[in-house]
Amino acid sequence: MCEDAETLECVVGAANACGGSGELVHGDAAAQPGERCALACGEGVLVCRDREGLLCVSDGSSPPANACGGCGLLPGEVDAPCGLCGEGAWVCEEEGMRCAGAAPVDACGGCSGASERPGTACQDDGIWGCDGDLLLCQAPVAPEARNACGGTASLAEEPGDSCGVCGAGEVFCAGLNRTACSVPDDEQRNACGGCGTLDGRPADPCGTCGTGTLSCEGEELRCLMDEGASARNACGGCGVLHAQPGDGCGACLEWRCAEGGTLRCEPDGTAEECAALVTCAALDCAAEHRRCVESDGTADASCGGCLAGYEEVGGSCEEVAVPTCAELSCGDENRTCDAGPPASCGGCLAGFEEQGGSCVAVPTCAELSCGDENRTCDAGPPASCGGCLVGFEESGGACVPSSAEDCAALGCAAANRACDEGPPVTCGGCLDGFELADSGACVPPLSPPEDLQASNATHAGFVRLTWSASEGAAGYHVYREGVRITTAPVTGTTFDDAAAPAGAAPAAPGSPAATSSRIGDVRVSWSAVTLPAGPETAFAVRAVDGSRQSGLSAVAFGRRGGGEVQEYEVELDGTWTSAGSGLEFLDTSAPAGRVEVSSPTASDDLLEGVSLDVAPIERVFGALRTYRVRAVGPAGPGTATSPFEGRRSVGPAVLRWQWSETGTGGWTDLAGATATAFFDDEIGPGETRWYRAVGTARVESDSGAPTDFPSTAVEGTRLAPPDPVVSCTSIFDCDAQTQWCPTDTGERVCSPAFSVGDVDFRFTYVPEGAFTMGSPETEIGRVSGEDQVEACISRPYFVQRTPVTQGQWREVMSRADASWGLTPSWHGRNGLCDTDDCPVEQVTVYEAMHFANALSEQQGLTPCYDFAGSNCTGAIGTGCPDNEQTCINGTYRCNSTIPFAGPSCEGYRLPTEAEWERAARAGTTGATWLGELEEGPATTCTNPGPQPSQDPIAWWCGNSDGQTQPVATRAANPWGLFDMLGNVFEWTGTVGATAIEGGVDPGVTSIGGTVSVNARGGSFTGTGRNVRAARRLNDQTPRQNRNRGFRLVRTADLEPVPGACSGVGSGAMP
Repeated sequence: MCEDAETLECVVGAANACGGSGELVHGDAAAQPGERCALACGEGVLVCRDREGLLCVSDGSSPPANACGGCGLLPGEVDAPCGLCGEGAWVCEEEGMRCAGAAPVDACGGCSGASERPGTACQDDGIWGCDGDLLLCQAPVAPEARNACGGTASLAEEPGDSCGVCGAGEVFCAGLNRTACSVPDDEQRNACGGCGTLDGRPADPCGTCGTGTLSCEGEELRCLMDEGASARNACGGCGVLHAQPGDGCGACLEWRCAEGGTLRCEPDGTAEECAALVTCAALDCAAEHRRCVESDGTADASCGGCLAGYEEVGGSCEEVAVPTCAELSCGDENRTCDAGPPASCGGCLAGFEEQGGSCVAVPTCAELSCGDENRTCDAGPPASCGGCLVGFEESGGACVPSSAEDCAALGCAAANRACDEGPPVTCGGCLDGFELADSGACVPPLSPPEDLQASNATHAGFVRLTWSASEGAAGYHVYREGVRITTAPVTGTTFDDAAAPAGAAPAAPGSPAATSSRIGDVRVSWSAVTLPAGPETAFAVRAVDGSRQSGLSAVAFGRRGGGEVQEYEVELDGTWTSAGSGLEFLDTSAPAGRVEVSSPTASDDLLEGVSLDVAPIERVFGALRTYRVRAVGPAGPGTATSPFEGRRSVGPAVLRWQWSETGTGGWTDLAGATATAFFDDEIGPGETRWYRAVGTARVESDSGAPTDFPSTAVEGTRLAPPDPVVSCTSIFDCDAQTQWCPTDTGERVCSPAFSVGDVDFRFTYVPEGAFTMGSPETEIGRVSGEDQVEACISRPYFVQRTPVTQGQWREVMSRADASWGLTPSWHGRNGLCDTDDCPVEQVTVYEAMHFANALSEQQGLTPCYDFAGSNCTGAIGTGCPDNEQTCINGTYRCNSTIPFAGPSCEGYRLPTEAEWERAARAGTTGATWLGELEEGPATTCTNPGPQPSQDPIAWWCGNSDGQTQPVATRAANPWGLFDMLGNVFEWTGTVGATAIEGGVDPGVTSIGGTVSVNARGGSFTGTGRNVRAARRLNDQTPRQNRNRGFRLVRTADLEPVPGACSGVGSGAMP
């Protein structure tokens, strides 16, 4: 059993693997520790919970279950609040979660619980409408001409125009009165931050043979560290050459440079005798299963006989089974066997002769029994009886005893025989040192053959034996390892033992490899195998003559050579396939690759067209195939290589978009649509199309036609332009993300409304038109420089509803520059009016201009002030030093003029003096928009009394407690603007002058140095006489004061409205 995670313990008497006595069970089935088991989110492994039980735990390969017992991420934590109104709680339900007890939101997305629906009638002939997430009863307004997006406000850009930092986007309607760019700035720039198309990606290899690296230099890619020509081989390529150009590769052949910087063996045409010869490199003999006979320098190469394993059939090489000598049984037909391959039966064995197509035995002296007839025997073959033996003479066709009278006359000694003196005298047996031959003659005994030699691995198919002839021998028998291997005597002094033991089966081929870079096939390659030689074998030879035989010769040792591999075989899916005698095999049956294209998306909510998007296409190589290679020799197939893998590649893939009316056919390419994201603006308004992304790549061959891999089809629709809306009656007429519909002004036009951080900005529309600036001579508090003039504003504009607050300053400036101060306000630093809704003060005109530029950039608008190259010094946003209430030449100033783009600028800016006064009066003509001031002590701060035309709308010395107050805590004017009078003086963008300037768009100036600028509206420190619409304060730009603030404006229509200022001249009053 398991003692711990690393130790097994043998528990005596234990009946199960956990050390207990009972059977171990898991899931109602017998189980053992270490077996796989099922977890909630995958598989685990069984471990011993105790001695009698098992527990399924994670092995680290599967994620743990979530808090609700299911798999995957949950939308929240159990019991955590949920719902838009925050009144619900997350609870587990069926391994997932649901938000229980959440309160429903109202029709405007708020949490009021109101049941009214936008667009329904309410009191005073109004209609219910949404102002943000508030449901309000809104009064109807008169119809007005609509812009290109269907709203009533002027558009900053026209739909269809190019936009963005690189001009790669297109302006489209993001709402009724708002445009946006189809491609964000960060997506328009390339990887080097520029706008052009890059030929590659940073860090990609480049240059000669990929020795360089692409790097950004500015907005361009440069190839760095390129090794140049030194990286190339002798043929100009990048690979390693196995020889050098000009080296020989055969008779009349030399290595030459080929395409791609490689070598190719080609005929050597430099020598006259080698000109125009065809070489094996130009022939494809292997395709015909034939061997190639290389050119010898005088004749062309040619395809010769069939390769091993093939035979000639009707002029073609057909694959056949290769027989062996053992299979042919040539010995049964008394014939020799040629080992081949292929093996074949040859001539008749010794002692046999060809008769009628068969090998029949020939007679021998032993079989003829010539001695019985007293005759000699001629061994032949074939053997035949000859003359009479010694001691016999021919008589009547028979050999009869000789008539000689003594041994000398009989000649027995000359015949190496003993003489029996008889009578009658006869020759007897052979003398000592002689033996009787089958011919009947007495001859010297046979001597064993001498000088026996056996070849040592010099012949692939046999061992060759040679020896010296033995006198009197008619033939020889050969012995291998003491066993005679010849059926009939060998008549010569040479013998090839084709049945000698062959070497072991071939070893596994070396360097097996399979490609993964070829499209049409997998090239399987290996190195050549040399067959091993046979084992050392003992041979001996014995001389024979009929029935006589000599002793065995001295032993000679030899071995059969290894020879050449007959063929190689490649294993494909468990089946061995012949690869011929070469060293590579092209597997065209390997699985092809493909291109994967995910399902795209197509929009259905855009007026300008259909936005298409799809994930980057992916090349998927063919499935891996496992290969093994083995060599085949005389001893059969050898050892196979270890398995190795290869796969087919996929060519470079390109993407294009197509559309169809039905989604089932008739697909048409979208012009220029080759990126993952594309915008189809050719589709008509209100039309629907089917779209698909198509990945194309070569997958069948390196040079064949590419194959298309289309995605699933998706449906996209271009919205038809909305019905014209005459006026802004509710938030539904505006872009709820960036606009609102003011309901407290007669000028109901969708106006900017947005948040920066946790503070809101809201603006109100002020129409173009003419009005009277200045004050009449009878106005209480009037001073010089307020003479009335006629002025006209030629463009409508948006005015911030309140002065810029301390919270707005903090959120905008903290996102603009980390070095800028966030607490310039004296009141804020001294704990007086220090909340987010208190006005920001103690800022210079230049600091206000920086704030306007920062807000413009954060809202995607072009800034109106150009600080590039300016001569500005000091810190921004820190207020006066030493906690002073006012300072001149304080912490930040500019000593050069800051160019101003004028009222046609699209960003936020300071108002001109005329724009400020028109907004403050809101169509009225009195000292305040409530009327004229009252004469008496109420106009001073000594004994301030009630001032009916100021107290409800302005903070002045009579009601401010000597400090600034939170904005929008007094009533707004008829155009919905708060604090236009009192609280803080508001900087304008008009350089100060003694008299008011009238005419069309007066007071448009650039500011610089210590020039004076007009501040308007009075402040919390002012008397009643100084808190008037006509009040002008000519102050220096570098001044910082605890009663100086500002508000921003933005031009609504960048072009002057035709006829808005007709009849307005220089501005002088008639």
